[in-house]
Amino acid sequence: MTSANSEVSRLIERLQAQINTTLQAFDGLTTGDLERPDDHGCAVGGTLGGLLAHNIEHDRMHTGQIATKRWELGVMQGDPAQRMLAELYCERALLISSLMGLPDAALDQRPAEGETTIREVVEHVLYWEHDSVDHAIAHGLNHPKETKKTDE
Repeated sequence: MTSANSEVSRLIERLQAQINTTLQAFDGLTTGDLERPDDHGCAVGGTLGGLLAHNIEHDRMHTGQIATKRWELGVMQGDPAQRMLAELYCERALLISSLMGLPDAALDQRPAEGETTIREVVEHVLYWEHDSVDHAIAHGLNHPKETKKTDE
C-alpha cells in the first residue's frame, strides 16, 4: 500500500495476509463440511458453517464499528482519491470472490465458440492493471513504490 500512514498500511497488510490464510485453510470446503461439528466458542450452532457465518458477521459488525469511530473522530473517508482506492479494492474482492469454488478445469473452457475463457478475462485484468499502474508511476505518480509482480 502506498500511504503516508505506515501503521494503517501494516494493519491492512495483516488483514490481507489473514484472509489469505483463512481462504487457503478452507480451500476445498464443501456444503457437507458446513454441518461438521465445531466446538469453537464462535461456532454458532456448534457447526463449521456456524463458525463461518459468525466470522462473516464479525467482520461486518466491526466494519460498522470502525465507520462509527471514524465519524466520531472526524476522520471520515472523505478524500475522493482514497474513496476511489477503497472502491477499487471492493471491486477486486468481488472479482476474486467470483473465482471461489471454480474448478480448475473451467478456467480454460470457452462458453461458446469465439468467447473468452475465465482465465483470459483474469489475465486481461491483471495485464491492464499492471500496465496502467506502471504508466501512472512513469508519468509522475507522487508515491512510486516498488510494485510486486502478480505473476510470481
